[in-house]
Amino acid sequence: MVALYRLNMGAVKMIRKKMVTIPEEQRERIDFVKCDLCGKTNPSSETDWSTGSFDVKEVEIRMKFGHMYPECGNGEETRYHICPDCFQTKLMPWLKEQGAIETKTDWDF
Repeated sequence: MVALYRLNMGAVKMIRKKMVTIPEEQRERIDFVKCDLCGKTNPSSETDWSTGSFDVKEVEIRMKFGHMYPECGNGEETRYHICPDCFQTKLMPWLKEQGAIETKTDWDF
């Protein structure tokens, strides 16, 4: 395919495009995630446990520490995969027993 483009000063620039075959590539993706407490599986992602088209059920429990500099950084991240049911029925009551105070905020877009 050849396309002609007119630039500001009236000059014409030609761009030629052609179809190319890109070899098949393999990528790693999440097959499923298992709740660390009850074993329930989640096929969609690490944090999104939604089941319906308009559902929102996201759980993310992680700790990240390390060093960050203007030009680079490194560190380690620890994650727990916990389903919404276990978060509400097991983790939240335990945190409250330990004296933790929850913070709730509304969100919209």
